[in-house]
Amino acid sequence: MIRLQYPTTNSIWFSKVFTCTNSADYSSRASESTAKRAHIYAALKSDKKDDLGLVSSVIDYLPHALALERAALNDSIVAISDDSFVWTVPSQLSPKGKSTASSSVTFETIHILHVYALALFNHAQGLADNVGSYDADPALPDSSRKQSDNVLQSAVTLLNSAAGVFKFIADTAIDGYQGARDADTPILNREYNTGLSKLSLAMSQALAIRKLMSPHHAYTLNNPGPPLPKSHPSPQILLKLHLDTSALFNAARVMLKSSIKSTLRVQHVDLPAQLKSHTKRREVFHAGVAKKWLGVDASNQGNTGIALAWLKMASEELADSISSSPSERLKILSKSTRKARGERRNELDVELSSIDTYLKAYKQLNDTVHFQSIPDPQSLMSQIPSGRSLVAATQYALPPVAWTLKDTPDHDEEHVASTSTTTSTPAGSSNYALQGKYF
Repeated sequence: MIRLQYPTTNSIWFSKVFTCTNSADYSSRASESTAKRAHIYAALKSDKKDDLGLVSSVIDYLPHALALERAALNDSIVAISDDSFVWTVPSQLSPKGKSTASSSVTFETIHILHVYALALFNHAQGLADNVGSYDADPALPDSSRKQSDNVLQSAVTLLNSAAGVFKFIADTAIDGYQGARDADTPILNREYNTGLSKLSLAMSQALAIRKLMSPHHAYTLNNPGPPLPKSHPSPQILLKLHLDTSALFNAARVMLKSSIKSTLRVQHVDLPAQLKSHTKRREVFHAGVAKKWLGVDASNQGNTGIALAWLKMASEELADSISSSPSERLKILSKSTRKARGERRNELDVELSSIDTYLKAYKQLNDTVHFQSIPDPQSLMSQIPSGRSLVAATQYALPPVAWTLKDTPDHDEEHVASTSTTTSTPAGSSNYALQGKYF
Protein backbone atom coordinates (compact mmCIF):
# COMPACT_ATOMS: atom_id res chain seq x y z
CA MET A 1 0.00 0.00 0.00
CA ILE A 2 1.04 3.59 -0.48
CA ARG A 3 0.22 6.88 1.22
CA LEU A 4 -0.22 10.21 -0.50
CA GLN A 5 1.38 13.22 1.18
CA TYR A 6 -0.69 16.22 2.21
CA PRO A 7 -0.07 19.85 1.26
CA THR A 8 0.43 22.36 4.06
CA THR A 9 -1.10 25.78 4.61
CA ASN A 10 -0.80 28.98 6.62
CA SER A 11 -2.90 29.97 9.61
CA ILE A 12 -5.87 32.26 8.96
CA TRP A 13 -7.90 34.77 10.99
CA PHE A 14 -10.87 35.55 8.79
CA SER A 15 -11.72 38.74 10.65
CA LYS A 16 -8.30 40.07 9.55
CA VAL A 17 -8.32 38.94 5.92
CA PHE A 18 -11.91 39.87 5.02
CA THR A 19 -13.93 42.93 5.97
CA CYS A 20 -17.71 43.29 6.04
CA THR A 21 -19.61 46.58 6.38
CA ASN A 22 -23.25 45.51 5.96
CA SER A 23 -23.66 42.71 8.50
CA ALA A 24 -23.40 42.83 12.27
CA ASP A 25 -22.88 39.09 12.70
CA TYR A 26 -19.80 38.70 10.46
CA SER A 27 -17.43 38.93 13.41
CA SER A 28 -18.94 35.90 15.17
CA ARG A 29 -19.17 33.95 11.91
CA ALA A 30 -15.54 34.76 11.10
CA SER A 31 -14.44 33.63 14.53
CA GLU A 32 -16.35 30.35 14.22
CA SER A 33 -14.88 29.65 10.75
CA THR A 34 -11.38 30.52 11.95
CA ALA A 35 -11.66 27.97 14.75
CA LYS A 36 -12.84 25.25 12.33
CA ARG A 37 -9.96 25.93 9.93
CA ALA A 38 -7.41 25.96 12.74
CA HIS A 39 -7.98 22.24 13.27
CA ILE A 40 -7.02 21.52 9.66
CA TYR A 41 -3.96 23.79 9.88
CA ALA A 42 -2.76 22.03 13.04
CA ALA A 43 -3.38 18.55 11.60
CA LEU A 44 -1.45 19.30 8.40
CA LYS A 45 1.41 20.88 10.36
CA SER A 46 1.71 17.89 12.73
CA ASP A 47 4.33 15.23 11.98
CA LYS A 48 1.83 12.53 12.87
CA LYS A 49 -0.99 12.63 10.36
CA ASP A 50 -4.39 11.55 11.67
CA ASP A 51 -6.27 10.67 8.48
CA LEU A 52 -9.60 10.05 10.19
CA GLY A 53 -9.23 13.24 12.19
CA LEU A 54 -8.54 15.19 9.00
CA VAL A 55 -11.68 13.78 7.39
CA SER A 56 -13.72 14.92 10.38
CA SER A 57 -12.05 18.37 10.44
CA VAL A 58 -12.73 18.94 6.74
CA ILE A 59 -16.37 17.91 7.15
CA ASP A 60 -16.66 20.48 9.96
CA TYR A 61 -14.89 23.29 8.12
CA LEU A 62 -16.03 22.87 4.50
CA PRO A 63 -19.56 24.29 5.02
CA HIS A 64 -17.91 27.38 6.56
CA ALA A 65 -15.54 27.76 3.61
CA LEU A 66 -18.53 27.52 1.28
CA ALA A 67 -20.36 30.16 3.32
CA LEU A 68 -17.35 32.47 3.05
CA GLU A 69 -17.10 31.75 -0.67
CA ARG A 70 -20.73 32.70 -1.20
CA ALA A 71 -20.32 35.87 0.84
CA ALA A 72 -17.23 36.83 -1.18
CA LEU A 73 -18.94 36.15 -4.51
CA ASN A 74 -21.86 38.45 -3.68
CA ASP A 75 -19.48 41.07 -2.24
CA SER A 76 -20.82 40.75 1.30
CA ILE A 77 -17.20 40.38 2.41
CA VAL A 78 -14.15 41.88 0.72
CA ALA A 79 -10.56 40.65 0.90
CA ILE A 80 -8.12 42.96 2.65
CA SER A 81 -5.03 41.11 1.40
CA ASP A 82 -4.21 39.74 -2.07
CA ASP A 83 -2.55 36.60 -0.67
CA SER A 84 -4.78 35.52 2.21
CA PHE A 85 -4.53 31.77 1.57
CA VAL A 86 -1.16 30.09 1.11
CA TRP A 87 -0.89 26.40 0.18
CA THR A 88 2.38 24.49 -0.27
CA VAL A 89 2.63 21.26 -2.25
CA PRO A 90 3.99 18.21 -0.38
CA SER A 91 7.73 17.67 -0.29
CA GLN A 92 7.55 14.55 -2.47
CA LEU A 93 6.38 16.76 -5.33
CA SER A 94 8.66 19.74 -4.73
CA PRO A 95 11.59 19.38 -2.28
CA LYS A 96 11.89 23.16 -1.98
CA GLY A 97 8.23 23.52 -1.00
CA LYS A 98 6.58 25.36 -3.88
CA SER A 99 3.79 27.58 -2.54
CA THR A 100 0.80 29.24 -4.19
CA ALA A 101 -1.21 32.10 -2.69
CA SER A 102 -4.56 33.72 -3.43
CA SER A 103 -7.29 35.80 -1.80
CA SER A 104 -9.98 33.66 -3.48
CA VAL A 105 -12.05 31.48 -1.16
CA THR A 106 -12.69 29.23 -4.18
CA PHE A 107 -8.93 28.62 -4.26
CA GLU A 108 -9.17 27.67 -0.59
CA THR A 109 -12.18 25.40 -1.14
CA ILE A 110 -10.43 23.42 -3.89
CA HIS A 111 -7.45 22.77 -1.61
CA ILE A 112 -9.72 21.72 1.26
CA LEU A 113 -11.53 19.28 -1.04
CA HIS A 114 -8.16 17.96 -2.16
CA VAL A 115 -7.11 17.36 1.46
CA TYR A 116 -10.44 15.62 2.06
CA ALA A 117 -9.89 13.22 -0.85
CA LEU A 118 -6.30 12.53 0.25
CA ALA A 119 -7.49 11.75 3.79
CA LEU A 120 -10.14 9.34 2.50
CA PHE A 121 -7.50 7.64 0.33
CA ASN A 122 -4.95 7.33 3.14
CA HIS A 123 -7.47 6.14 5.71
CA ALA A 124 -8.56 3.42 3.27
CA GLN A 125 -4.93 2.31 2.92
CA GLY A 126 -4.68 2.06 6.69
CA LEU A 127 -7.78 -0.11 6.89
CA ALA A 128 -6.47 -2.45 4.20
CA ASP A 129 -3.09 -2.73 5.93
CA ASN A 130 -4.70 -3.56 9.27
CA VAL A 131 -6.46 -6.72 8.05
CA GLY A 132 -3.10 -8.40 7.40
CA SER A 133 -3.05 -11.81 5.66
CA TYR A 134 -6.33 -13.05 7.12
CA ASP A 135 -7.42 -14.64 3.84
CA ALA A 136 -4.39 -16.97 3.85
CA ASP A 137 -5.49 -18.73 7.06
CA PRO A 138 -7.60 -21.83 6.30
CA ALA A 139 -8.46 -22.26 9.98
CA LEU A 140 -9.85 -18.73 10.39
CA PRO A 141 -13.45 -18.80 11.71
CA ASP A 142 -16.08 -17.64 9.23
CA SER A 143 -17.10 -14.81 11.55
CA SER A 144 -13.54 -13.44 11.65
CA ARG A 145 -13.19 -13.76 7.89
CA LYS A 146 -16.46 -11.93 7.36
CA GLN A 147 -15.32 -9.14 9.69
CA SER A 148 -12.08 -8.66 7.74
CA ASP A 149 -14.00 -8.80 4.45
CA ASN A 150 -16.21 -5.99 5.76
CA VAL A 151 -13.14 -3.90 6.60
CA LEU A 152 -11.86 -4.41 3.05
CA GLN A 153 -15.27 -3.37 1.73
CA SER A 154 -15.09 -0.22 3.87
CA ALA A 155 -11.69 0.54 2.32
CA VAL A 156 -13.18 0.02 -1.15
CA THR A 157 -16.04 2.38 -0.30
CA LEU A 158 -13.64 5.06 0.95
CA LEU A 159 -11.46 4.79 -2.14
CA ASN A 160 -14.53 5.11 -4.37
CA SER A 161 -15.48 8.22 -2.38
CA ALA A 162 -11.95 9.63 -2.77
CA ALA A 163 -12.15 8.99 -6.51
CA GLY A 164 -15.45 10.88 -6.60
CA VAL A 165 -14.04 13.91 -4.76
CA PHE A 166 -10.94 14.05 -6.99
CA LYS A 167 -13.23 13.81 -10.03
CA PHE A 168 -15.46 16.58 -8.66
CA ILE A 169 -12.41 18.82 -8.27
CA ALA A 170 -11.30 18.10 -11.85
CA ASP A 171 -14.72 18.34 -13.51
CA THR A 172 -16.48 21.02 -11.45
CA ALA A 173 -14.61 22.81 -8.67
CA ILE A 174 -11.69 24.05 -10.76
CA ASP A 175 -14.15 25.75 -13.14
CA GLY A 176 -15.01 28.22 -10.39
CA TYR A 177 -11.44 29.47 -9.95
CA GLN A 178 -10.32 31.94 -12.60
CA GLY A 179 -6.63 31.50 -11.81
CA ALA A 180 -6.63 27.73 -12.39
CA ARG A 181 -5.49 27.98 -16.01
CA ASP A 182 -2.23 29.71 -15.09
CA ALA A 183 -1.70 28.00 -11.73
CA ASP A 184 1.72 26.47 -11.07
CA THR A 185 0.50 23.84 -8.61
CA PRO A 186 -0.80 20.40 -9.64
CA ILE A 187 -3.57 20.65 -7.02
CA LEU A 188 -5.33 23.12 -9.32
CA ASN A 189 -4.73 20.97 -12.42
CA ARG A 190 -7.58 18.91 -13.91
CA GLU A 191 -5.31 16.17 -15.20
CA TYR A 192 -3.61 15.74 -11.84
CA ASN A 193 -6.88 15.31 -9.98
CA THR A 194 -8.21 13.00 -12.69
CA GLY A 195 -5.04 10.94 -12.32
CA LEU A 196 -5.56 10.69 -8.56
CA SER A 197 -9.17 9.66 -9.19
CA LYS A 198 -7.98 6.83 -11.43
CA LEU A 199 -5.34 5.84 -8.87
CA SER A 200 -8.05 5.65 -6.20
CA LEU A 201 -10.16 3.43 -8.46
CA ALA A 202 -7.17 1.22 -9.27
CA MET A 203 -6.45 0.70 -5.56
CA SER A 204 -10.15 0.16 -4.90
CA GLN A 205 -10.52 -2.46 -7.61
CA ALA A 206 -7.40 -4.32 -6.43
CA LEU A 207 -8.98 -4.59 -2.97
CA ALA A 208 -12.34 -5.56 -4.45
CA ILE A 209 -10.64 -8.42 -6.35
CA ARG A 210 -8.96 -9.52 -3.14
CA LYS A 211 -12.31 -9.54 -1.34
CA LEU A 212 -13.85 -11.52 -4.22
CA MET A 213 -11.08 -14.12 -3.93
CA SER A 214 -11.03 -14.17 -0.12
CA PRO A 215 -13.10 -17.37 0.33
CA HIS A 216 -10.83 -19.23 -2.11
CA HIS A 217 -7.39 -17.80 -1.31
CA ALA A 218 -6.40 -20.19 1.48
CA TYR A 219 -7.42 -23.20 -0.62
CA THR A 220 -5.51 -22.10 -3.71
CA LEU A 221 -2.36 -21.48 -1.65
CA ASN A 222 -2.21 -25.23 -1.05
CA ASN A 223 -3.80 -26.19 -4.38
CA PRO A 224 -2.35 -23.63 -6.81
CA GLY A 225 -3.20 -25.47 -10.05
CA PRO A 226 -6.10 -27.08 -11.86
CA PRO A 227 -8.89 -27.93 -11.42
CA LEU A 228 -10.62 -24.86 -9.99
CA PRO A 229 -13.35 -25.40 -7.37
CA LYS A 230 -16.88 -25.00 -8.72
CA SER A 231 -17.46 -21.98 -6.49
CA HIS A 232 -14.35 -20.20 -7.81
CA PRO A 233 -14.97 -16.99 -9.81
CA SER A 234 -14.85 -17.49 -13.58
CA PRO A 235 -11.40 -17.06 -15.23
CA GLN A 236 -13.11 -14.87 -17.86
CA ILE A 237 -14.36 -12.48 -15.17
CA LEU A 238 -11.03 -12.43 -13.33
CA LEU A 239 -8.92 -11.74 -16.42
CA LYS A 240 -11.14 -8.76 -17.33
CA LEU A 241 -11.00 -7.36 -13.80
CA HIS A 242 -7.21 -7.58 -13.73
CA LEU A 243 -6.93 -6.02 -17.20
CA ASP A 244 -9.05 -3.06 -16.12
CA THR A 245 -7.04 -2.63 -12.91
CA SER A 246 -3.78 -2.67 -14.87
CA ALA A 247 -5.16 -0.06 -17.27
CA LEU A 248 -6.22 2.19 -14.36
CA PHE A 249 -2.74 2.08 -12.80
CA ASN A 250 -1.20 2.90 -16.19
CA ALA A 251 -3.57 5.82 -16.83
CA ALA A 252 -3.01 7.17 -13.32
CA ARG A 253 0.78 7.12 -13.67
CA VAL A 254 0.78 8.74 -17.11
CA MET A 255 -1.64 11.50 -16.12
CA LEU A 256 0.06 12.29 -12.81
CA LYS A 257 3.50 12.45 -14.38
CA SER A 258 2.30 14.68 -17.24
CA SER A 259 0.41 17.08 -14.97
CA ILE A 260 3.25 17.45 -12.46
CA LYS A 261 5.71 18.30 -15.21
CA SER A 262 3.38 20.82 -16.81
CA THR A 263 2.35 22.68 -13.64
CA LEU A 264 5.31 22.74 -11.24
CA ARG A 265 7.61 24.08 -13.97
CA VAL A 266 10.66 22.90 -12.06
CA GLN A 267 13.61 21.39 -13.92
CA HIS A 268 13.91 17.59 -13.70
CA VAL A 269 10.69 17.26 -11.68
CA ASP A 270 9.02 13.87 -12.00
CA LEU A 271 6.40 11.70 -10.38
CA PRO A 272 7.52 10.84 -6.81
CA ALA A 273 9.75 7.76 -6.98
CA GLN A 274 7.68 5.65 -4.60
CA LEU A 275 4.42 6.45 -6.35
CA LYS A 276 5.99 5.94 -9.78
CA SER A 277 7.42 2.52 -8.90
CA HIS A 278 4.25 1.44 -7.11
CA THR A 279 1.91 2.27 -10.00
CA LYS A 280 4.25 0.65 -12.54
CA ARG A 281 4.68 -2.47 -10.41
CA ARG A 282 0.93 -2.81 -9.89
CA GLU A 283 0.22 -2.24 -13.57
CA VAL A 284 2.60 -5.05 -14.55
CA PHE A 285 1.36 -7.35 -11.78
CA HIS A 286 -2.31 -7.12 -12.76
CA ALA A 287 -1.45 -7.44 -16.47
CA GLY A 288 0.55 -10.58 -15.69
CA VAL A 289 -2.22 -12.14 -13.58
CA ALA A 290 -4.70 -11.33 -16.36
CA LYS A 291 -2.55 -13.35 -18.78
CA LYS A 292 -2.51 -16.23 -16.31
CA TRP A 293 -6.31 -16.31 -16.36
CA LEU A 294 -6.28 -15.96 -20.16
CA GLY A 295 -4.23 -19.16 -20.15
CA VAL A 296 -6.58 -20.96 -17.78
CA ASP A 297 -9.58 -19.87 -19.83
CA ALA A 298 -7.90 -21.06 -23.07
CA SER A 299 -7.19 -24.48 -21.53
CA ASN A 300 -10.79 -24.77 -20.34
CA GLN A 301 -11.79 -24.35 -23.98
CA GLY A 302 -9.38 -27.09 -25.11
CA ASN A 303 -6.63 -24.78 -26.41
CA THR A 304 -3.66 -26.00 -24.35
CA GLY A 305 -1.08 -24.68 -26.83
CA ILE A 306 -2.47 -21.15 -26.51
CA ALA A 307 -2.78 -21.63 -22.75
CA LEU A 308 0.92 -22.45 -22.45
CA ALA A 309 1.84 -19.35 -24.47
CA TRP A 310 -0.23 -17.09 -22.19
CA LEU A 311 1.18 -18.66 -19.04
CA LYS A 312 4.80 -18.32 -20.20
CA MET A 313 4.17 -14.67 -20.99
CA ALA A 314 2.57 -14.15 -17.58
CA SER A 315 5.53 -15.75 -15.78
CA GLU A 316 8.08 -13.63 -17.63
CA GLU A 317 6.17 -10.37 -17.07
CA LEU A 318 5.74 -10.97 -13.35
CA ALA A 319 9.44 -11.82 -12.99
CA ASP A 320 10.35 -8.65 -14.91
CA SER A 321 8.29 -6.60 -12.46
CA ILE A 322 10.84 -7.42 -9.75
CA SER A 323 14.14 -6.98 -11.55
CA SER A 324 15.55 -6.32 -15.00
CA SER A 325 18.59 -8.49 -14.23
CA PRO A 326 18.49 -11.90 -16.01
CA SER A 327 20.26 -13.63 -13.12
CA GLU A 328 17.83 -12.14 -10.59
CA ARG A 329 14.83 -13.16 -12.70
CA LEU A 330 16.20 -16.70 -12.80
CA LYS A 331 16.29 -16.75 -9.00
CA ILE A 332 12.75 -15.41 -8.79
CA LEU A 333 11.46 -18.08 -11.16
CA SER A 334 13.17 -20.82 -9.16
CA LYS A 335 10.52 -22.69 -7.23
CA SER A 336 13.06 -23.87 -4.65
CA THR A 337 14.12 -20.29 -3.99
CA ARG A 338 10.49 -19.23 -3.49
CA LYS A 339 9.86 -22.11 -1.08
CA ALA A 340 12.92 -21.12 0.96
CA ARG A 341 11.30 -17.77 1.76
CA GLY A 342 8.87 -19.50 4.13
CA GLU A 343 5.10 -19.68 4.41
CA ARG A 344 4.42 -15.95 4.48
CA ARG A 345 4.79 -15.53 0.74
CA ASN A 346 3.71 -12.30 -0.89
CA GLU A 347 1.19 -12.15 -3.71
CA LEU A 348 3.85 -12.22 -6.43
CA ASP A 349 5.27 -15.46 -5.02
CA VAL A 350 1.77 -16.92 -4.91
CA GLU A 351 1.05 -16.04 -8.53
CA LEU A 352 4.41 -17.31 -9.80
CA SER A 353 3.90 -20.60 -7.94
CA SER A 354 0.39 -20.91 -9.36
CA ILE A 355 1.56 -20.21 -12.92
CA ASP A 356 4.36 -22.75 -12.51
CA THR A 357 1.84 -25.40 -11.44
CA TYR A 358 -0.51 -24.62 -14.34
CA LEU A 359 2.39 -24.71 -16.82
CA LYS A 360 3.44 -28.20 -15.70
CA ALA A 361 -0.13 -29.53 -15.73
CA TYR A 362 -0.96 -28.10 -19.16
CA LYS A 363 2.39 -29.15 -20.65
CA GLN A 364 1.77 -32.74 -19.58
CA LEU A 365 -1.76 -32.55 -21.02
CA ASN A 366 -0.49 -31.11 -24.28
CA ASP A 367 2.36 -33.64 -24.58
CA THR A 368 0.09 -36.65 -24.01
CA VAL A 369 -3.35 -35.69 -25.31
CA HIS A 370 -3.67 -32.55 -27.43
CA PHE A 371 -0.26 -32.20 -29.15
CA GLN A 372 -0.96 -28.59 -30.06
CA SER A 373 1.74 -26.19 -31.23
CA ILE A 374 2.57 -23.28 -28.92
CA PRO A 375 2.09 -19.97 -30.78
CA ASP A 376 4.39 -16.98 -30.56
CA PRO A 377 3.11 -14.99 -27.55
CA GLN A 378 3.23 -11.73 -29.52
CA SER A 379 0.75 -13.15 -32.01
CA LEU A 380 -1.80 -13.40 -29.21
CA MET A 381 -1.67 -9.77 -28.12
CA SER A 382 -4.47 -8.76 -30.50
CA GLN A 383 -6.72 -11.31 -28.78
CA ILE A 384 -6.61 -9.61 -25.40
CA PRO A 385 -10.16 -8.50 -24.58
CA SER A 386 -11.22 -5.25 -22.98
CA GLY A 387 -11.28 -4.97 -19.20
CA ARG A 388 -14.25 -4.91 -16.88
CA SER A 389 -14.78 -2.65 -13.88
CA LEU A 390 -15.94 -3.84 -10.48
CA VAL A 391 -15.94 -0.39 -8.83
CA ALA A 392 -16.91 3.18 -9.73
CA ALA A 393 -16.28 6.65 -8.35
CA THR A 394 -18.95 7.76 -5.89
CA GLN A 395 -20.58 10.95 -7.15
CA TYR A 396 -19.79 13.85 -4.85
CA ALA A 397 -21.87 16.94 -4.12
CA LEU A 398 -20.97 19.87 -1.89
CA PRO A 399 -22.66 20.14 1.51
CA PRO A 400 -24.94 23.10 2.34
CA VAL A 401 -23.31 26.30 3.56
CA ALA A 402 -22.94 26.65 7.33
CA TRP A 403 -24.38 30.15 7.53
CA THR A 404 -25.44 33.26 5.64
CA LEU A 405 -24.92 36.80 6.85
CA LYS A 406 -27.91 38.80 8.04
CA ASP A 407 -28.83 41.96 6.14
CA THR A 408 -27.26 40.63 2.92
CA PRO A 409 -29.02 39.89 -0.40
CA ASP A 410 -28.82 36.08 -0.08
CA HIS A 411 -30.23 35.90 3.46
CA ASP A 412 -33.77 34.79 4.29
CA GLU A 413 -35.29 32.99 7.24
CA GLU A 414 -36.27 29.86 5.32
CA HIS A 415 -32.75 29.37 3.98
CA VAL A 416 -31.17 29.89 7.40
CA ALA A 417 -33.52 27.32 8.94
CA SER A 418 -32.74 24.68 6.32
CA THR A 419 -28.97 25.13 6.43
CA SER A 420 -28.73 25.29 10.21
CA THR A 421 -30.63 22.01 10.51
CA THR A 422 -28.41 20.26 7.98
CA THR A 423 -25.05 21.48 9.17
CA SER A 424 -25.66 20.89 12.83
CA THR A 425 -25.38 17.12 12.22
CA PRO A 426 -22.81 16.50 9.48
CA ALA A 427 -22.89 12.74 10.06
CA GLY A 428 -26.41 12.67 8.64
CA SER A 429 -25.38 14.23 5.34
CA SER A 430 -25.33 12.05 2.24
CA ASN A 431 -21.83 13.38 1.59
CA TYR A 432 -20.44 12.04 4.87
CA ALA A 433 -18.03 9.39 3.62
CA LEU A 434 -17.28 7.71 6.95
CA GLN A 435 -20.75 7.43 8.45
CA GLY A 436 -20.76 4.31 10.62
CA LYS A 437 -17.28 3.31 9.50
CA TYR A 438 -14.93 4.36 12.30
CA PHE A 439 -12.27 1.70 12.90
